[in-house]
Amino acid sequence: MRQTTVLLMIALMGMLFLSGCASKGPEERLQKVGKLFQQRDYLGARLEAKELILKYPDSEQAITAHFVLAQIYNADGQPDEALAELSQILARKSQKEQEGIQALGFTLDILKRAKRYDEAYKIIDKYQKEYADDRLTSLQLSVARADVMSEAGETTPARTMLEGFLRESTSPAERRQFRSLIGSTFIREEDMEAAARYFEQLYQSASDEEDKRDIALRTAWYWSAAGNYEKTREWTEKVTNHFAKAIAEELDAKEKAALAQVLGHLYAQVGNLEGARRILEAVFNAPFTDQEQMPRLINDLVVTFLRMGKVDDAIAFVRKAASRFPQSPLAQQAVQMESMKAQGKLDTVDTSPLVMRFAADPVITLDEKLLQVADDGTSEGMKDKSETTAPATREAQTKEESSSPEQAAEAGTTRSL
Repeated sequence: MRQTTVLLMIALMGMLFLSGCASKGPEERLQKVGKLFQQRDYLGARLEAKELILKYPDSEQAITAHFVLAQIYNADGQPDEALAELSQILARKSQKEQEGIQALGFTLDILKRAKRYDEAYKIIDKYQKEYADDRLTSLQLSVARADVMSEAGETTPARTMLEGFLRESTSPAERRQFRSLIGSTFIREEDMEAAARYFEQLYQSASDEEDKRDIALRTAWYWSAAGNYEKTREWTEKVTNHFAKAIAEELDAKEKAALAQVLGHLYAQVGNLEGARRILEAVFNAPFTDQEQMPRLINDLVVTFLRMGKVDDAIAFVRKAASRFPQSPLAQQAVQMESMKAQGKLDTVDTSPLVMRFAADPVITLDEKLLQVADDGTSEGMKDKSETTAPATREAQTKEESSSPEQAAEAGTTRSL
């Protein structure tokens, strides 16, 4: 249940970004909340959300309004008010419903950030008693407990607990979650190299292709966080090969795009910006890309352009995206970016060591043809990774300062506009 706050923000923004024509009643009010929220008029959004809840307290839209209020209060440094809003959701939604799971995760996230660990444990105890006979929910609550333990500094026992869950799990989704939380224990110990070496060993013992792909992805993240270019490049190439194989074998066009987007995000995180730009643009231009992924995709691509120093390309892309999604606030954002450029406030070029090293070496990328679905449902092969660029350099480098790989992976962004 880590990074619930950021994940919730992405979910909310996705809902608001994709909203269509308003209808009467709570739907219309919720769209107004969304518009104000997108415009960063948080006072207006808060007042409108409260009005929605007052008039339609039992509606599903009221649940979303409570989430919006919790997000605003939390951002304003009012954790108790945010917790009160979330308690309203928890009173209506069980831990078998997505809204209930998100509300509990957000609650624990706030308590962890405030170092109110005893309160977090009490809430977990309460729900574990309530769902003692529900294996999946009970497991998720135990995982949440391990996460709180890790946040409280008990990283070794938390990691031991999570490793036990990992050994016993037969679910790919569960194993991904356990690996993510194990990685987080190393982050809290501030030992990225130890995390990278841990996942290298885990990779050697993995037999399932999906597991290998996920572990290789994490290994590349951690080597980049440790600032080791050679290892980062080695594992980024392994990841590319795993994803190329998975995309080539995948028959569903949306799943192909989703896999490519994950790879593009990794490229951006480790500093392979040109490779990220190519993949993310290809995914954006693909007609079958899942619309719910567009907010994250657009943000990743804009940030990549800016990190490359391509301000005009970033603005042009935002305008292109705005024309494709006229209901979104992208047109206003393009105007804002033009203003910031004129004021000299968009000098965001990334000169960190890993970015510079990737820029000096041949680009690691993926053939866009892999995203094409032929008549027989198959895809073409991967492009030669050694495209012509400047020869590699091997200067000594220092540790790159960046957000943690686990945070970036779960949040879906490396930086924000």
